[in-house]
Amino acid sequence: MSEGESENTEAVRLVQATSRFVRVAGHLPELRFSTVAWRTLAALERGGGARVSGIAKQQRITQPSATSLVNRLAGEGWVERTPDPADGRAALVTITAAGSRALADYRGDVAARLEPLIRSLSDADRAALAAATGVIDRLAASLEAP
Repeated sequence: MSEGESENTEAVRLVQATSRFVRVAGHLPELRFSTVAWRTLAALERGGGARVSGIAKQQRITQPSATSLVNRLAGEGWVERTPDPADGRAALVTITAAGSRALADYRGDVAARLEPLIRSLSDADRAALAAATGVIDRLAASLEAP
């Protein structure tokens, strides 16, 4: 196997492992909202307001699905629509303080589920996990950069 194939294999393994981890770790049976809802709230918290069409594109869902999602989130008081200053015909969806609290609670619930598993790891594995988390965060930042 050439060096390029080895790197590609590592990239594929990274995508598979992180996708599986997010899907499994973020699935809490008692929650009424999908991981798409939590990802949407996180994106709004990180990036500010977005149009429904932008949410649809970012989350790779249809515009009607994004509209339905925004309506559900708005019904919970987690997002609000405000006029888009760049185009009065459009609205921006922004996260509310209640939405930020709900997202923090979700993250805390997922972390609570993971903490016993992380504590059961060896010191070396915990150190490797901490280092890998930093690397993954830097890779994500590079992918988000324009």
